[in-house]
Amino acid sequence: MTNHNICFNCFSGTAGQNPCPLCGFDNRNTCNYPQQLPLGTILNRQYLVGKALGQGGFGITYLGYDLSTNQRMAIKEYFPSGLAIRQGLVLQPITQETQTAFLHGVELFYKEATILARLIRYPNIVSVFNFFQENGTAYFVMEYIEGLSFKDYLESRGGRIPFEEALNLLIPVMQSLDIVHHEGMLHRDIAPDNIHITRGGQTKLLDFGAARFHQREDTHSIRTIIKPGYAPMEQYTSTSAQGPWTDVYAMGATFYRAITGIVPPDAPTRAMHDEIYSPSQLGIQLPQEADYAIMRALAPNIVFRFRSISDFCKNLVQSESATIQKSSNSNPSIPLSALSEAPTRWLNPAEKQPEPVTQVIQNHTPVQAVNKDPELISFFREEKKQVKMFRKNNTVRSWILIIGFILIILILLMVLWIQP
Repeated sequence: MTNHNICFNCFSGTAGQNPCPLCGFDNRNTCNYPQQLPLGTILNRQYLVGKALGQGGFGITYLGYDLSTNQRMAIKEYFPSGLAIRQGLVLQPITQETQTAFLHGVELFYKEATILARLIRYPNIVSVFNFFQENGTAYFVMEYIEGLSFKDYLESRGGRIPFEEALNLLIPVMQSLDIVHHEGMLHRDIAPDNIHITRGGQTKLLDFGAARFHQREDTHSIRTIIKPGYAPMEQYTSTSAQGPWTDVYAMGATFYRAITGIVPPDAPTRAMHDEIYSPSQLGIQLPQEADYAIMRALAPNIVFRFRSISDFCKNLVQSESATIQKSSNSNPSIPLSALSEAPTRWLNPAEKQPEPVTQVIQNHTPVQAVNKDPELISFFREEKKQVKMFRKNNTVRSWILIIGFILIILILLMVLWIQP
């Protein structure tokens, strides 16, 4: 079968017909963008590249077909924007200055794939089946999830869902994320559009494109993709430590969005003037402990945030332990109407609109956290000192303004008194 007789969406034979008689995909008038791999490219002598599913700041995801197992897959290619260009099929650093950062990114991308491949037994993390280097960059092959994103699911339910339903859907993802953290890796891009629900109603965490390691050895400059409302303040700067608490904030924001229907204000706005209301203040019915846990996860200052996802989990389920089956690896079934409203949605995932992103370039070496309590405690103490110093400076400035205002009034009174 030639490429002209293959549908690059469902990978069935078309017998030369267009659109595809099976899925309706327009193969004749569809092509990937110039910086993406051409339709029909063969990778690793095993994977046929189909249409591009999406492109972000770190890479491109393609629909793929495993020629050895005859199954559809998703193929992730490391292609950082601003660092490399494609010449033919091969990626080349744009300049000599970007070469080091690009090669380091390829190394990290490959390392991330090896860790994700080891986590294949955990059902709530997208499964990675293979990884390899080709065309001057790195790839990993993962399962293609047929279903819809958590963002789309929320929209299909009117914008928000009850707390108990959100808990049942997201707790398995949080438990899997805690395992990822214990492997020394952060996600850094958690949001409703990066959590997917399969046809069987199981939630899966995917798109580790922004993932980074939080050991001290990773001291290179980093490139961060920011999702306003979900990214904490430490992701906007190069001087703040990132750790499991960074993903805690994003997961707290995801919970908040799920049960209130509102995306929290972005971190810089909250740093200047924080006016966020708790779910209970917005009239959402949930246990008091859960309300407190979500708002603590959303604390702008990492000193007051949960240190780990497991701590966040424990506080969320305190009052719901009787209704949560902690030992279960599966989720409750999703209403069939939510998955059947758009039966071809999983065949056309490019139609989905992702959460808006902001790209931040960090050129300085970030302060890194280490999974050792003494150093972490020392870091928190330093943060508390900075908070106290900030408050002290604000107090001094306030007194200076008050005294200056009083002096101005006294001078005006003296002038008026001296005048005849």
